[in-house]
Amino acid sequence: MEELRQGNYGPRQLRIPMQKPMAIYAPPERMQLWQTGRSRDKIMTKVARHPGIEVDILRSYILIYAWLKGFDSVQTFAVMPWERQRQIDEQQKLLKQVNADLEKKGFMVADNKPTHIILRTVRAREGRVQKKRNGSMLYGLIDYELLQRTPAHEEVVKKSQRSRYLQLQKSRFNPPAGTAFPAGLKPTEVMGVDYVYGRSESTGWIAVGGGQEPRAVQLLPSREVAL
Repeated sequence: MEELRQGNYGPRQLRIPMQKPMAIYAPPERMQLWQTGRSRDKIMTKVARHPGIEVDILRSYILIYAWLKGFDSVQTFAVMPWERQRQIDEQQKLLKQVNADLEKKGFMVADNKPTHIILRTVRAREGRVQKKRNGSMLYGLIDYELLQRTPAHEEVVKKSQRSRYLQLQKSRFNPPAGTAFPAGLKPTEVMGVDYVYGRSESTGWIAVGGGQEPRAVQLLPSREVAL
């Protein structure tokens, strides 16, 4: 979601307004493991990824967003002086536009619906909503549970990670002075060879040759090991 909010991929001039994450609320009540529907392995992955943050598998964590002003497209079109069929047609037209914009920015939402699109009205009963300079409706997007990268964007991200990995490989035995290591990773030496030592997300502890913290981090997304 943050990647889409930053908007670095795709057309620079295209921005999709989204809710801003504000806080995480954790209710004090604890549940039974069967009630959570969670996997211990997945929770351990999150703990390994963020070693400085406590994560309790038996508690709920609720992400709170800032309110996005306006009404969803179904509510907005319902009060306009249109026949029912036109309201439905306009909802589907707008939905296709939003999905196309998402694809241009390298993302897709598997269950995107008209109720996920927020519009700001000027005079809704007169059929008027706020518009962009190009004449299209100004909208915002909510509900990001099934937000994911498109295959094309995912391939670009993988290639970027691979390129960064190969660049670090060239200087793996000549790390820059004063390399800073995050919590959970530390430099070590085995038989005269420098390593970075820490917890892998899925398979326990791992030592990565070269002694450079960025290289170790790059290994985690694809769970590769290169010594």
